[in-house]
Amino acid sequence: MDWSGLEATLLYGVLGRLLGWSRDVFYRRIHAVARRGMEISPTDNILELHFGTGGLIRLLAAAAPQGFIAGVDPSQMMWEIARRRNEAAIHKGRVDLRVCEPTLLPWPEGRFDKAIAIDGFHSWPDPPDVLRGLRRVIRPGGALVLVLRGAAPNSAGGPASALERLKQSGFEHGAVAGNVGPYEILIAIRAAR
Repeated sequence: MDWSGLEATLLYGVLGRLLGWSRDVFYRRIHAVARRGMEISPTDNILELHFGTGGLIRLLAAAAPQGFIAGVDPSQMMWEIARRRNEAAIHKGRVDLRVCEPTLLPWPEGRFDKAIAIDGFHSWPDPPDVLRGLRRVIRPGGALVLVLRGAAPNSAGGPASALERLKQSGFEHGAVAGNVGPYEILIAIRAAR
């Protein structure tokens, strides 16, 4: 038996759980505000980018009991934690979680009524490409909620820049809907064109 491999596996599991717990505590208020801002109906189909530990996925599944909730995250470790946390809903076919980059959304056009991305916009390698992919999978008239970590309002990662990119990518009526601490919450509607 390779003890270093066993130690790495144990450390990986402990760190993953610790990271998950701290992320859940940190994002709890943001999840609550974002969920309220999305005005979720019981039949909504919702996509989350960078689902992390799956805390918001679980809240969305509870808020839309006849809907379908999906998510993507590039981290295998986060996928494993989120999968365990949402196991019952996954087995019922109500939740689908994938390990992939946000540019590779594997769902058909117009599959979702709403989508949300918390704290991921700054880290996307190509934000316009991700936004075009989101536009493809959100139905016309569907909403996209972006939660941005406190950048200066007119900086490259700030709300004004994000709103301009949303407009260029086929979203309209983009607006800053509020904030939670240093986070700005933006909501935009997928244009019909």
